Amino acid sequence: MDRQNGSSGIDLPERLISLCRCAMLRPICMRRLIHSVQHMPLSSLIAGGELIRAAGGDGVELGTSRSRHLVFLPGFLTPAGAYRELLEPVAHAGTAITVPQLYRPTPSVLRGSFTARDEAIAAALIVGSIAATGPAVFLGGHSRGGQAAWLAAEQLQHEGIRISGLVLIDPVDGGNPRVPERFATARSTDFGFDPLIVGAANAGRCAPEAVNHEWFARAAGSSRHVVIDGMGHGDVLDGIAGYVARRLCRGSSLDPRVARERVAELIEGYVKGASASPDGP
Repeated sequence: MDRQNGSSGIDLPERLISLCRCAMLRPICMRRLIHSVQHMPLSSLIAGGELIRAAGGDGVELGTSRSRHLVFLPGFLTPAGAYRELLEPVAHAGTAITVPQLYRPTPSVLRGSFTARDEAIAAALIVGSIAATGPAVFLGGHSRGGQAAWLAAEQLQHEGIRISGLVLIDPVDGGNPRVPERFATARSTDFGFDPLIVGAANAGRCAPEAVNHEWFARAAGSSRHVVIDGMGHGDVLDGIAGYVARRLCRGSSLDPRVARERVAELIEGYVKGASASPDGP
């Protein structure tokens, strides 16, 4: 039996609806949902992207702009809501923002049940569903979310889906933090635009030099690369998540509110500039 997705008007199999419900609780279900949607007919990808966007349950949606849309991926094990104070000023300035919650922080995620590549596939599907409605779409992320955003941008480029820019906030490459090994930035990538790459000068142990923002800037070749003095890796986060990240990562010497203001200004200027130019950033 098929059920119709209300927002898109496309019939979806009952098993996808069930996976969507399951995905709210278990990362393995989200992974199955993503890979099921990935192999759906092209005409159903919009509905599939909307399903993934909704399945996490705790994602953040900011702003109502129909001309610009930023899909921003959280850092590893970080709740989407921890980016509200960073991104609300960008939304108020005229950019709709989606921060999807693609997995729950469970022990299985620590064991690799939901990888950066899984996250990248999901992000690409979400971006594709939004791009089909017409706005200039930007992809971004913080920490591992930056790595996943990079991989998703490569996938979208391969599939011929154009994004208007890439926003990486203190991105971290590599899969195992105990054994830093680059794989997203192991080769150079020309996206056809200059990504915005914001590095934290005092990132501490959460963004080792072997896999930090410098490697993304090198792999991009040409980029808008900004390093903020005194900023720590977790300073862009608010609430309890921000407190925990600053204690865990260490190194920060800048007021987190000041760090968030500076990063928000950079993101706002980047997306506005890219939207105003037909050739991108």
